[in-house]
Amino acid sequence: MKTESGHTNLPDREWEKIEDLNAGLTVKWDEPKEEIWGKLVAKLAAPQTEVRVISLSRSVVQWAAAAVILVLLGITGFLRFYTQSYTIPAGEHFLAELPDYSQVQLNAGSSLSYHPYWWSVERKVSFEGEAYFEVRKGSRFQVESGNGLTTVLGTSFNIYARENNYRVTCLTGKVKVSNPAQTDQVILLPNEKAEWVDNAFQKRQVESKQAIAWIKNEFIFTGRPIREVFAEIERQYNIRLLVAEDINFSYSGNFNKEADFHQVLHYVCRPLNLNFIEEKPGMFRIEKSN
Repeated sequence: MKTESGHTNLPDREWEKIEDLNAGLTVKWDEPKEEIWGKLVAKLAAPQTEVRVISLSRSVVQWAAAAVILVLLGITGFLRFYTQSYTIPAGEHFLAELPDYSQVQLNAGSSLSYHPYWWSVERKVSFEGEAYFEVRKGSRFQVESGNGLTTVLGTSFNIYARENNYRVTCLTGKVKVSNPAQTDQVILLPNEKAEWVDNAFQKRQVESKQAIAWIKNEFIFTGRPIREVFAEIERQYNIRLLVAEDINFSYSGNFNKEADFHQVLHYVCRPLNLNFIEEKPGMFRIEKSN
């Protein structure tokens, strides 16, 4: 218990003993009090934590910058060159959709490729074979083949690009067709066809729906080389035809894939006085009748 003076309520005699001890207590200092106090003030004024500054060498910074550039180049290269490809085997057709929702119906024995992650920068399709393109309105892109380049804007058209043959038929809209060097070009409107013949494009009016009859498994030929007809039969039925070298006719006619290939061969060969002989399953020899 404390008194009004703040002291604990002890007997007077005990307090007298404590005061006598305090009176005789002394502290021994190794240094003058003024010097000790000065050192203490200086220590308190000094920073309590030491901050270490690490300097990076110029070479380290350069290597870090180079690494960032390499990563960016790697990402850009992936976006630029990643390829989506379609290769259609014999006997099959396939419907492909491009990034802008344009559609491509691919005939047997055709291939198509493009860069999907680069499409917004460059709309370009690499193509060989035969296909019918329905381009979404407002979407401009190019179809590049070995023998020609087709530039389109919101249109529909058919391309036949096999070996040395290159022809384009426009169904709707407008199509620009040029050779790879772009030294010769033509503009096609609906029901017009351009074909590369003797190092130049020849344009003429056609019934454009005949160009895409193959979509419904109907194949129409008007004055085409017979070897082109046999090649189409091979693709559609996945068979092998060995055609004699002296067979070089022109052919006009048509066939439907729903028919058996024996019937088709008979229908094509008979008017031209040709025989087809089965060498083994899936392989036939075509030769002139004696």
